[in-house]
Amino acid sequence: MTKDCCRLTEDASALLQISFDKLGMSARAYDKILRIARTIADLEQTEEINGATSRRRCNTGRWTGNTGTDKKGATGMDARIEETIKNLKRRGFEPYYLESRAQVLPLVQKLVPAGSSVSHGGSETLKEVGVIDLLSGGDYQYINRAGLEGEALRQCYQDAFGCDAYFTSSNAITTDGVLYNVDGNSNRVACIVFGPRQVIMIVGRNKIVDTFDQAVERVKRIAAPRNTQRLHCKTPCAATGHCISLDQENPALCDGCFSPQRVCCNYVTTAFDRHIGRIKVLIVDEELGY
Repeated sequence: MTKDCCRLTEDASALLQISFDKLGMSARAYDKILRIARTIADLEQTEEINGATSRRRCNTGRWTGNTGTDKKGATGMDARIEETIKNLKRRGFEPYYLESRAQVLPLVQKLVPAGSSVSHGGSETLKEVGVIDLLSGGDYQYINRAGLEGEALRQCYQDAFGCDAYFTSSNAITTDGVLYNVDGNSNRVACIVFGPRQVIMIVGRNKIVDTFDQAVERVKRIAAPRNTQRLHCKTPCAATGHCISLDQENPALCDGCFSPQRVCCNYVTTAFDRHIGRIKVLIVDEELGY
């Protein structure tokens, strides 16, 4: 019945499927979104539910940062990205807005001169935009942990701690300009907090959320489960697609499993950069990584 009265255009169907896959929606939540989108379409006197209608419905829900918005700010960019950039500046970070991933590498080459020592944390975003290929291409002193074990790996982590530029993404950024990152081994969050001369974060628009609570839930529903699956960790979230703490009432930030391979071990909230501009945040107006 719902499908009969809630006909979707191709772009609306694609948008809802992305939301369903990325956010781990239940069938009930999907059905609810369809019904509310149908109501919005009726108010707009349109026969079919189009992408703009679906996007507005998704943006009224909990995960407002994952699908973008139609609202534009004074600069012409997405208003929520514009607000995030303003607040990142206010907190001492150095933000950049990039319309597409194609603009990432030219900017990186300007920010980090050839010959600099560089390293990075584990990140699907860095792979997607080509940063790891750039760093390993021969123009930089590349500190690479791949294939290392034991004392050699530990030394690599220590070398990365003193590098000129450390690359990573962020698990979430609030529109108020707060960075939120959760780590297992925690070499990544250690370098964010202190050590490298500069930290370059490359972040897709899908990681922008409105509140800190949403940042916490984003990690528990998206970032952590996807990473455990990528790393073949034997954790509950790898099997279920969400942190087990979400199955209890009013879970605390640090609640979770006790698996030896748990990836949520240290929680770092970065609210201000006293070393103004040390952390550079490149916000790409595309969906990237987890």
